[in-house]
Amino acid sequence: MTRIPLRPLAIGAFACLLCAAGGTALGALVLAPPVPASLETTRTFSSAPVESRAVEDSRTIPLTFVTGDTTKLSAPFPGKVTALAVSAGDTLESGDTIARIDGTPLIALATTTPLYRPIINGIEGDDIRALQTELARLGYSVDTSGVADWNTRAGAADLLGIDDGAGGVPAHVPISGFAWIPSPSVAVVSIDVGLGQNVEPAGLLLTVADSDERGVLTIPKEAIPGDRVITLSTGVLPVPADGIITDPETVRAIKESEQYTGFTATLADGEGVFSVPWSLASPINALVVPPSSLFGIVGAEACVAENGTVHKARIIGSQLGQSYITVADPISSVDLDTEDLVCQ
Repeated sequence: MTRIPLRPLAIGAFACLLCAAGGTALGALVLAPPVPASLETTRTFSSAPVESRAVEDSRTIPLTFVTGDTTKLSAPFPGKVTALAVSAGDTLESGDTIARIDGTPLIALATTTPLYRPIINGIEGDDIRALQTELARLGYSVDTSGVADWNTRAGAADLLGIDDGAGGVPAHVPISGFAWIPSPSVAVVSIDVGLGQNVEPAGLLLTVADSDERGVLTIPKEAIPGDRVITLSTGVLPVPADGIITDPETVRAIKESEQYTGFTATLADGEGVFSVPWSLASPINALVVPPSSLFGIVGAEACVAENGTVHKARIIGSQLGQSYITVADPISSVDLDTEDLVCQ
């Protein structure tokens, strides 16, 4: 029987084992999966660049049309009605004489805020600005600063037909000769007092109705302040910042638009919500920042920091995980680590 040498066989087996081990190691090297991202060292950032973007704050908001309710006009002081200048069915304009009580004229005046105090130099407020705005509309040379001055007193005194006794402008212009009406033009519904009748303060004189139709926009609380426009088929129409559209031409343009006529044509039961595209008249430049860069947030007010320097900011919106802000000072980046910073 032939004997097989064992030494060569052992050497061959060992070589096969080496090859197998090498192949396994190579396979492990080639086929080994990458280290999971969750196990990699996390890269942290201490700041983020900011981007400037033009913002129109475009929204689609509801618009409704309303007409005013009736308003009852009362006598501001007691006396005898010595003249009635209007009759039922008449149109009463702001600045017109309504009646005379003891010979003193009572003047209709449309102001957004009713007058409640005498007009003297230096007083300021919404009532003074409303008076100035109406005086300017009536043709008087008055600044709408909200602070009473000589021109304000002169315009009010001229409407009332009074002076200081020497042909000059009174230093103290009473407002008892004005009767507030809700719009520049109202319809006289009824006369509730007779010529020659005595009236007491707050005694009813006449009833008027604001017959002018106006549009009312439902403005979101978070909207950016500023002049606004609505864009319809009849054009880009400026609208007041407070959302109350009183201009007859603007109301007419809205109602003649394809959007409104299409809306009314689809109403089955007379009910529905008409909405319009509403945006800033002029876009503003906003900074786009990560929400995590904002701190000390109170309402729309907040702070951001750049290289540790704190800046006051106003939040004007957010979208897709980004915040839109405005700041007084130019910045190019925001800090992301704001834990030790104070917003003041």
